[in-house]
Amino acid sequence: MRRRFSKAQILGFLREAAAGTPILDLCWNHCFSRSTFHAWKAKYGELPCTQGPRRTRDARGATAAVDSGVAT
Repeated sequence: MRRRFSKAQILGFLREAAAGTPILDLCWNHCFSRSTFHAWKAKYGELPCTQGPRRTRDARGATAAVDSGVAT
């Protein structure tokens, strides 16, 4: 069975809700039901609002190069 949303997308929706976005707005904008959202919340649990996306080593290196004024 094909899933419509990946686990990363679902966790992103849960993060948005934890950050304060109204659940109805999330459901409307991403086309899923409130019951689906609450099922995901029960399955994946509450996420702290401070848990943001992870940056890769390349992104950190590029940021450090920009901050130090060195062009790569």
